[in-house]
Formats: sequence, C-alpha cells, structure tokens
Amino acid sequence: MMRKRLYLGILALLIIASLLIYNFSSPIVIEGIVDHKAVTGVKGDTSYTILLNRPAENGSWIIVKDKDYEMFFLKKEKNALISESVEDEMKKKYSDIKYLVSIRLDSRDPINGIGKGDTLAYFVSRDEFNRVRIGDKVKFEVSREKCTIRRILQIERTALVGGLFIAFREEITKDEILSLLDECNIQSSYIKGVDYMSHYYAIVPGDKLKEIEFLHNDGFKELNTTLYYSDEDILKKDRGYVIFFEGEASLDDAKQILNPYDIKIKEINWNYVRFLEPVSEEIAKEWKNKLEVESDVLRVILDCYYDTSYEDKNNHGRLYPETVEYTYFDDYKLINNTDSFLIKTYKPLTEEQIKILRNSGVRKLSASEIETVYHSLIEENRVEEVKDLDFIEDVYQYKTK
Repeated sequence: MMRKRLYLGILALLIIASLLIYNFSSPIVIEGIVDHKAVTGVKGDTSYTILLNRPAENGSWIIVKDKDYEMFFLKKEKNALISESVEDEMKKKYSDIKYLVSIRLDSRDPINGIGKGDTLAYFVSRDEFNRVRIGDKVKFEVSREKCTIRRILQIERTALVGGLFIAFREEITKDEILSLLDECNIQSSYIKGVDYMSHYYAIVPGDKLKEIEFLHNDGFKELNTTLYYSDEDILKKDRGYVIFFEGEASLDDAKQILNPYDIKIKEINWNYVRFLEPVSEEIAKEWKNKLEVESDVLRVILDCYYDTSYEDKNNHGRLYPETVEYTYFDDYKLINNTDSFLIKTYKPLTEEQIKILRNSGVRKLSASEIETVYHSLIEENRVEEVKDLDFIEDVYQYKTK
C-alpha cells in the first residue's frame, strides 16, 4: 500500500513537472498593430532617445533627436531603417543601443501582463526593427525576457488613414456632426463640406426596389445618363436600402422621376473629417463601423495613405499591383495644370486600362476603398478625353464647397 502511494506521488510530481516545462517552453504568440518605433542609447548613466519614428500629418515621420544623425534620414521618409554603418556611427557616441517597436495589442500578452487594446514598447533586434513599418499588422512570439520580441512570425501591410469621407443625411447640422464624432471618440483637426461622388440619395423600402429597377446600371445595358445607380450604390440600412444616384438630372428632375413611386430623393451632405494624426486602417475601420450604424450616416469611405516606398522590392516597377492599397503611378510633377478628380469605372481597372489613362492625361492614379472608384490628378484640358473612354462611367471633380 505504501509503495503504491509512493508510485502515485512520483507520478503526480512528474505530471506537474511536465506541465511546468510545457508552459515555460511553449511559445506565446501575440498579434497587434505597429504604433511607432524608437532607437535609444546610453551616454554616461543616462538613456537617451536617438530617434523616434511615428505618424504625423505634417512634417517628417522620422524625428532625429540627436542632430548628429540627421544626415542619414530624408525628411520625406516614413520608415526608419538603421543600417550597420549607421549603427556603428551611433556606437561611437552611445553604448547599449536599443531598438524598440511599440505595438497596440489585438490579443493579451500574458508574459508582460498587458491586455488587448493596450500598447507596449518591445525590444527587438535591428533586423526586426527594419522589417516593420508604422501601421503594419504583426504576429510575433514574445520572449520570456521582459518586454522583448523573440521573433516576428508574420507581417501584413496595412494602409494608414488620414481621414474619412462621410455621407450624412441632408438635414444634419454641423453641431450634430461634431456631437456624433465625439460620441465615437474621433479626434479631428478639421471638418469640411465637400463635393464627393454621388450627389443624391433615397431611402427605399425593399418592396420598391423592383419598381425602380429600370434605373439600375449593371454595366452591360445601354446607360441611362439622366438618373441611375450601380450595384455598389445600394447599401442595406435599417429596414430598407440607401441608394446613391448618379446622373445629369437636377434635383428637381430627379424628384419628378421618382415621385410616381413615392420615393423621396434628397441631396447628400458630404463632409471630410481630417484626423489629428494618421491612424492604422484597422482603427479607422472600427470608427467607420461605429458611424455607419448611426441613422444620420449613409456611408463612410476611408482616405488612405498610399506610400509607394512600401511596395515589395520584387514588385518594383510593376504598374498594376496585386492589391488595391497602392498608388498606381504618380507623374504630377510632369505638368502643372492639373486638378483633382474621382474616376468611376464600370469594373476594376486592368493593367492595360491604367496604361491608357496614363496616356490620356491622368497624372496621378490611386485606389480607393471602393474598387471601381479612383483618386486622380488629370490635365484640365484632357478631362473630356478621359470621360469618353469606354471603360469610364464618370469623372467627378473633387473640391471643397
């Protein structure tokens, strides 16, 4: 009996030891968004920040605290890269050079006791520091050593967002807009009324969609240019649908077309909200989702930063990237008499169509959140030429009211 108890005791100790070994040896994998980066060094007994890399609406994203190293970084750069030679220069003045990456966590860090949604600065190697950029979504293995990343397992490039284009109902006031933004905890530097894409909207009950189907443009039948809507212009809202109308019709003419169907058409109150500083696409989408459930908000579109320096080296020179989160080309310096336009197409652009646009006076072309709408700069005397292309649905001038 005593021997049996002894065996059971030894077995229990072995199980406990195995669990402890497993818990301390199994990797802890965490996900999050890169918020900012920094380089520090020690001089004497004091630690100094040599460099800070964070998003900024105006000015450089790289702040070099020690002016001796300003020569190594261009003002237009958004991502701080530290070469071995730059590190050697830093070591001449500082000891114990450290690289830190601050990450807003999407999952809990049990090693450092940090919860989801909080931000923590992790120590990383120089190579890992160079790999990540502001706004990247990263998956990484955290070290048992305090606040240290053992290795980065996955990097997903995400756009940075500088603001929101928001379509409000016609009746909303400026004070109500400010109150709504405050409720969603969105801090803005300014808000402007803008002309943007569709001008009219209507709230349509589901049982009336069939009645106005003659205004639907599917990209195949002959286009009714007076008043129409496309597939991406229909959004589910509450118990009905919001339809955004395009066309040459004035508001009075549009009302005459829809009055027989007891559908009230109104003007969209478009506003552009500029953030105090750029945020990650993930945060901006959270704000977008909060806003779009509000009864006074019809649609929200992200104003993304498309930094061509972020493109993979293997895709260098590629005109049409695999994802839409890029600027396709930027020739705006070639000519001065350009203006800002939104280009709406029947279908997402092909590489050949992008080449045609480039040869038709389009001097800058960037994707938007909507796959058939593109931001552009066009030579003013060639706008009609672009409008006449068979794959272009319409061209809108983008301007503040």
